[in-house]
Amino acid sequence: MMNEEQELTKKLIGEFKKVQQSIKKLMEGGYYNEAIQIINDISRDSFDFDVSVPLNMPLEDLMILLEDHRQLTPFQLNVLAELLMLEGDVHFVSHKYQESKDCYEKALRIFYHLDERMEEPFSIDLMERMNMCMEMIQRIITHEKKN
Repeated sequence: MMNEEQELTKKLIGEFKKVQQSIKKLMEGGYYNEAIQIINDISRDSFDFDVSVPLNMPLEDLMILLEDHRQLTPFQLNVLAELLMLEGDVHFVSHKYQESKDCYEKALRIFYHLDERMEEPFSIDLMERMNMCMEMIQRIITHEKKN
């Protein structure tokens, strides 16, 4: 039997997957600014700050600022990392490679942090998410070396 928190988490993950699909459709249509706007709207609704806030934080201070100052829960941190990955995807397809790399590096830092502190794993496989971030960072570095 699932408790109320697990039910809510499952529902939120389902909603989030719908949002991811919408953002991917916008990206495929070339609506990059609209996709970024949706990501920022979700971030503001969820955390009272824009996704650009963690992007402008120094990587080494990121978790202190998000956990201690912003008081984000592990679930919120997971959602934020997913939003950063989505924004990284948007920047990548619109050829803004440095912005994309910044997004993936911040998402990777959050996922690493969650993995270090995990008592029980979320339904989303953290290792898979970390690998996706590392692969995208590597793709960007490789792309930058070619150009």
